[in-house]
Amino acid sequence: MRILFTCYPERTHFLLMAPLAWALRSAGHDVRVACQPKMTAAINQAGLTAVPVGSDRDLWQVHGRLDNEGARKAPGLLSPYDAMEKSPEDIDLETLRDGYRVRVASTHKMTNAPLTAALVEYARQWRPELVVWEPMTYAGAIAAQAVGAAVPRWLWEPPTRPRVALTLGLTVTDHAIGFPIDVEEILEAVADLDIELVATVGEAAQRKLKRVPDNARLVSYVPMQALLPTCSAVIHHAGVGTLSTAAFYGVPQLALPWDVDQPMLSERLAAQGAGLTTHSAKATGQIVRESLQRLLGERTFRDRAKDLRSEILAMPHAGDLVPELENMAAAALR
Repeated sequence: MRILFTCYPERTHFLLMAPLAWALRSAGHDVRVACQPKMTAAINQAGLTAVPVGSDRDLWQVHGRLDNEGARKAPGLLSPYDAMEKSPEDIDLETLRDGYRVRVASTHKMTNAPLTAALVEYARQWRPELVVWEPMTYAGAIAAQAVGAAVPRWLWEPPTRPRVALTLGLTVTDHAIGFPIDVEEILEAVADLDIELVATVGEAAQRKLKRVPDNARLVSYVPMQALLPTCSAVIHHAGVGTLSTAAFYGVPQLALPWDVDQPMLSERLAAQGAGLTTHSAKATGQIVRESLQRLLGERTFRDRAKDLRSEILAMPHAGDLVPELENMAAAALR
């Protein structure tokens, strides 16, 4: 079966879809990922077939957020997406409908418009039997309607002392919007600990660091599925992809959230007992140091992280969705 994926032009969005794409490919289906041209390298790096379509225009360019310091730091979920934080009785259909009308016209149209025509044209030419898109890529729905890594060598050997990962996500490096916390302060705060700190810091940000402690290894990128299984703890920004991957590998987590759903996800992680959380606006080097020492020294965090991993493994696998998607596509073609 020919299956076409498409997604919002951000690596984080694509990487969340990649496991399902691979599950379908492993089941023998012909899988291709159609996105804006700038996404080609990320898709190919994931071992999938990229189809560049449309032009490289998105919300970042149109809004000029990179030149607007206030816009970069605006915290919290925008309306109507903040409905997820409300009680059902406080949500009404009219408010949601009106909110989406405004948000689609003012935000998502900017990303989907450069993609839609070319995506539909390619879909009509390739004739996929199934189109898979994520919620903000409305171009995928239109196309469906129209047609019906290499791992670093140093990771091959087990660490000789506790390894700790420090990652603040792809968005801050992809768009150079700046880290919400002081990376250099964190490096200095844990410099005397008997650990190996692997920090994913973009090359431009690396050049700004005045000193890199002996126990720190700076890398611009490393695959989390290769790094995290070797770690005793991970410090991160509480992005859903990073948090979920760390939970999958049973690694105790220190979450330093800033905006959107990050604080909520962090609180739920801490409630599970699988980690600790401090809002990035309050995260000093000393707080990070003390929290990290707790994660490494108190067995309860490791135990609860393992329990959380067991809960995740008990959930349906991405491969379990393949028969359902096959049946859905077959029923639609009858």
